[in-house]
Amino acid sequence: MTPVRQTKFRNIEIRTYGNCLRAAVASLLDLSLEEVEPFEDHFDDHTWRQHFEYIWPASRGLVINSSGEPPPGYSICFGDSPRSDTGHAVIVLDGRLAHDPHPDGTGVLNPYRYYWFEKEKT
Repeated sequence: MTPVRQTKFRNIEIRTYGNCLRAAVASLLDLSLEEVEPFEDHFDDHTWRQHFEYIWPASRGLVINSSGEPPPGYSICFGDSPRSDTGHAVIVLDGRLAHDPHPDGTGVLNPYRYYWFEKEKT
């Protein structure tokens, strides 16, 4: 896991979305931000989840797993953002905060979903 910071932030007034999920994926997989699809570009048309869970992982030979409980090791944790009325994605290790892509590093409130990647079985 190589920490990557997000470069875009939620702004309700001008209707932009942050790229914490993209930064979390990059962090978890030791990639640069540019190597990960900008999932935030799909928030308005509500297809971000398809791109995050199926399209992008498949393009990299990966599958994604998810659970309501933290798995052992590193995973992406979704929870409520402490800064706005939206979700936020961070990296956890065994369920404990390991990296928050947001510069303030406050993590998430009310964690509700955990995701991790595995190589696609051939």
